[in-house]
Amino acid sequence: MHRTIPLLIFTLLLTNFSLSAQLDQTRLAKDLKILASDEYGGRPTGDNEKARNYLLDQLEDVAPIYAGKVDTFGFMDRLKQVHKGYNVVVQVKGTRFPEQYIVLSAHYDHLGERDGKIYNGADDNASGTTALLELVRYFKDNPARHSLIFAFFDAEERGLRGADRFTEDPPVPLEQIKVNLNMDMVGRNDDNTINICGTYQFPELTKPLKKVIRKSDLIITKKHEGPEYKGSDNWTGSSDHARFAKKDIPYLYFGVEDHPGYHQPSDDYEFINLGFLYQVTQLVQQTTERLDRKIRKMK
Repeated sequence: MHRTIPLLIFTLLLTNFSLSAQLDQTRLAKDLKILASDEYGGRPTGDNEKARNYLLDQLEDVAPIYAGKVDTFGFMDRLKQVHKGYNVVVQVKGTRFPEQYIVLSAHYDHLGERDGKIYNGADDNASGTTALLELVRYFKDNPARHSLIFAFFDAEERGLRGADRFTEDPPVPLEQIKVNLNMDMVGRNDDNTINICGTYQFPELTKPLKKVIRKSDLIITKKHEGPEYKGSDNWTGSSDHARFAKKDIPYLYFGVEDHPGYHQPSDDYEFINLGFLYQVTQLVQQTTERLDRKIRKMK
């Protein structure tokens, strides 16, 4: 990996503090419809500037004093061709433990256009991207005790390259990152079920997660990890959280089961379950708040 450009990370100003701020389902749907539209060309790595600029525009609305939040990195594919990726990273400073961090992440890239068909990736992963964007807005007005880093990763579809960049050249010391919450495919499910991975490898996360699960209206499963799950059915290495686990940073991964639209041109906005996406976003919000209170006691 080429690491010639230092990571830029910016702290959102905590102005106009408001405990009444809530997640906005209408805004969540609007962001998703835009990012998953044909106009954005499937958001392929290296050619997803339109999607990146949309994220930057929305983040500027949250904190207009900051214009630049992009970390540019290079990587080489299996054919020895060099590519560029662009992570978008922002931070909301913690109120009590500002030097301790929780990282929330989602990748915004997808497969682009193939054989004349656009792979819009509404669920993979415009869903996680829009959920993360809404969580930035929420926590800007409701800051946690620990600092929160929001990482919109690029080049996940090319081998978790954006997460590689982040964990190999981190914006803060790795030992100060306490946990990663990663969202990848959280919007397309007809039976109200979301799977959470991470507690098998990091059992210390089980106890703080229990109360959140108990209060949720979602059907929450904890599968696809452990020795009984083989190959692609084991999700511990399936998305950006794998790079945090490699550094022994605990993670929770939120994702739905594969569906007919997975890596197909049919992964479009009209198949997203918007109410479900909103509930999963709430679940991640509540999990973050729970970990923010309990993480210092985890063993």
